[in-house]
Amino acid sequence: MANYNARKIYGAWKEGYVLDLHTISSTYIADDEDGNPMFDTKRSEIGQLLYRLKYDSDETAVEDLVNAAR
Repeated sequence: MANYNARKIYGAWKEGYVLDLHTISSTYIADDEDGNPMFDTKRSEIGQLLYRLKYDSDETAVEDLVNAAR
């Protein structure tokens, strides 16, 4: 099961929680050959699972995310 650090969040809703931060740090490295910035990004374990699901279409991350949310 994925490690997480759940916390309460506050906003314009009755009550809310998050499993963890998504990004721990992101450091600019350089621009690529097309002039786009590149970053060295460190994510939490939950953040990495979400990244894999969203950007790599890696559906194997879903089970770990669901188990962490239980």
